[in-house]
Amino acid sequence: MLIRKLLFAASAVCLLAYSSTAQMSVVSFVPGVSRVTDIQNCGDDRIFIVEQVGRIRIANLQGVLNTAPFLNIQSKVGSTGNEQGLLGLAFSPNYATDRRFYVNYTNLQGTSVIARYTTSATNPDSCSATSEEILFTVSQPYSNHNGGSMQFGPDGYLYIGFGDGGSAGDPGNRSQNLQVPLGKILRIDVNTPTGYATPQSNPFFGVPNTDQRIWAYGVRNPWRTSFDKITGDFWIADVGQNLWEEIDFQPAGDPGGNNYGWRCYEGNVTYNSTGCQPASNYDFPVHVMSHTGGPCSITGGYVYRGAQYANWFGKYFFTDYCTGTIQSLEANGTGGFNVNTYGTFSTFAYTTFGLDRYGEMYIGRNSTGVYKIVDASCLPVAFITLDDTITACGNNYDIKALEGVGFQYQWYTNGSAIASANSSVYNATSPGYYYVTVVNSQFCSATSDSVYVDFITPPTINFSIFPSQVCDGFPTIGMIGLPQGGTFSGPGVAGSTFNPQVAGIGVHNVTYTYTDPNTGCANSGVSSVTVSPLPNVALSGLPAQVCVYNPPFTLSGSPAGGLYSGAGVNGSSFDPAVAGLGTYSVTYIYGDSLGCVDSASVTVLVDACVSVPEIGTVSGITIIPNPASANEPVVLQIKQQGAIQVEVFDAIGKVVHQSAHLVTDSIDLDLSLSNAGLYVVRITDVAGRQRAARFTIR
Repeated sequence: MLIRKLLFAASAVCLLAYSSTAQMSVVSFVPGVSRVTDIQNCGDDRIFIVEQVGRIRIANLQGVLNTAPFLNIQSKVGSTGNEQGLLGLAFSPNYATDRRFYVNYTNLQGTSVIARYTTSATNPDSCSATSEEILFTVSQPYSNHNGGSMQFGPDGYLYIGFGDGGSAGDPGNRSQNLQVPLGKILRIDVNTPTGYATPQSNPFFGVPNTDQRIWAYGVRNPWRTSFDKITGDFWIADVGQNLWEEIDFQPAGDPGGNNYGWRCYEGNVTYNSTGCQPASNYDFPVHVMSHTGGPCSITGGYVYRGAQYANWFGKYFFTDYCTGTIQSLEANGTGGFNVNTYGTFSTFAYTTFGLDRYGEMYIGRNSTGVYKIVDASCLPVAFITLDDTITACGNNYDIKALEGVGFQYQWYTNGSAIASANSSVYNATSPGYYYVTVVNSQFCSATSDSVYVDFITPPTINFSIFPSQVCDGFPTIGMIGLPQGGTFSGPGVAGSTFNPQVAGIGVHNVTYTYTDPNTGCANSGVSSVTVSPLPNVALSGLPAQVCVYNPPFTLSGSPAGGLYSGAGVNGSSFDPAVAGLGTYSVTYIYGDSLGCVDSASVTVLVDACVSVPEIGTVSGITIIPNPASANEPVVLQIKQQGAIQVEVFDAIGKVVHQSAHLVTDSIDLDLSLSNAGLYVVRITDVAGRQRAARFTIR
């Protein structure tokens, strides 16, 4: 549980003289880049600079630029004049492990493309253009107002800003049209193996005839959006039409669905009221900037949360393209914002702000160069949290101060210095009041407010999966975790069930997480379940077609020890005569020691087999009449020399006649059969050669 402070204050001592009046400077940092549209970091000591022509460059914290681009997609990017080109970059929050990042560009046809790229696994400073996965595209009716801003929110979703489609005055009224993505802030979930998903918490999810990716609408050309790193508040700088630039503000926790008014309003002033709603239905800006005096085309920035400049901490910075006047907004304590102006800088035509891993600010130009923004003040930021009390779940908690380059730290508890507690993070293990003193590289110091850290015992979790060993192909397993009311997560998990087929072969960890509603303290339990493959079962020994009069066939199933089943099966043999004429399935079922069961089946056709090769070259079985009537004499005329065995079978393979004869030339054999059906006569000589014929009794 966290108790929010009403005010933030810091005491400070500076060992060097400095002016109490903040003086901002914009100093050259990376001169060798041009037409900069975005500046980002991925959580390490590199700065990624986006050039409109279709390149992303890397510089270190000393401003040294890599020779080779990080990414070069100039062949994919269309016209880079006006407001087209490579416009936005966002690194995955899990970039250190998934190596994925996202770009927003206009292609050769002028269509906006949102694409995912994956950095080389062997060279962190390089990404191949062939790794592109296009998530979606948006057709642009005109070349201007393409937006381009991309930011991951505290919720892990990707927020993407699109302009109204261009021209002037939003002639298609697209910003107010919920069926199209133009003039919108979209929100999507890219935490998927491929493609993306639409979060169900989006304000228009499930609403018919809407683009359900929409998070907010009614923007003209949002040129840079950002989230406050500490509070999670969302800032949108929206470029105006003729008279007014605006900044929109969405506090953390807002459910979305905000309508920021364009084209009904430009700033706070009516622009085109045709078809518009009452003013109360719109979210008006927290700040507007008039074009009077020369400003134009606002460029949004960030809330400063770096460690170097206490004078800037918590202020939202922005500028404009035409004058280069850098300003900031800070909360005035009454629900509004005060404006601070830091100066008009001659290196204007600013197109974007950026931050390094420490939260220090940079600014890029449309012509050449990235600049670093610095303050003459020596006072660093000593900040831990906005909360008075941190209630930690468990027996230890990492308290974090802002990290600064060259900073020294000393942590205190209940007024006493903690020995060897000299890093930006301190792991507290006992309740008490904690604060930190920081000293920057200029030997100026500041001391944070104190925060009380308390500890509560996490809930006891009782969770195990039974059985812990299952087979691929098993039905889903129901799971129970105690205390009840928690959530399960892991491969193959859906709700409170585990599906072995979805999880796949292997050992899987399933987590049960429960949050105590009284304390807000959560705990998790992990259980392992092994999904074993089914045994590799095979069945052989039975041809696909046999004769009804063939002797039994020996079946062979593997692994050994299983069971055979099917018509005509007796133990491990198949008897065609018992099965009779027809098509049958014979199955072998085997279960291993783990209880994993699988089977193999073969299909066999039991035939009367008329086409048995005849003896020698003399044909010799004639049946008169054929067909015959029941109880009507049937004469078998057999032309043969030597000893023969005569057998007659009915349709199920039962022998209805059997006799032996010594033939010098031929014999006539009289039969009288009372049952209608199909019959087979088989002749076998002393050499074992056989021939057969088929006849019918009606």
